Amino acid sequence: MGSKVVLKIVSILTRILLILVIIAGSIMVGRKSYEFGYRVFAEQPMTDKEHARKVNVQITDDMSNREIASLMVKKGLARNEILFYAQILSSDYKNSIKPGLYVLTTDMTAAQILEVMGQDRDEADGDNNK
Repeated sequence: MGSKVVLKIVSILTRILLILVIIAGSIMVGRKSYEFGYRVFAEQPMTDKEHARKVNVQITDDMSNREIASLMVKKGLARNEILFYAQILSSDYKNSIKPGLYVLTTDMTAAQILEVMGQDRDEADGDNNK
């Protein structure tokens, strides 16, 4: 009779431990997911205006959004390729990034970078002349 009680207690403690591990894992995944989602829409530029530098970026016709995201990280315009890729996908410009040579600065947010690369060249030139 004593061993049955011990087995029952061990079984209950194992279930409680498993539930606690699942809860802790869910909290950690939820926290990371929230942080990532927040950064998609609120990521800060790489530098402030005082320390900004100009960067030439060449976008070609055959580049995918993922390749563009990788290029932005390599050029020092974004911190994380997956994050910048998510920013592209959540932007209004996900299907309209235009090929060309762009002069971007490290004090631009992802939204500003995507806006510049998504505008028609005539519109972008017109905005620069204002």
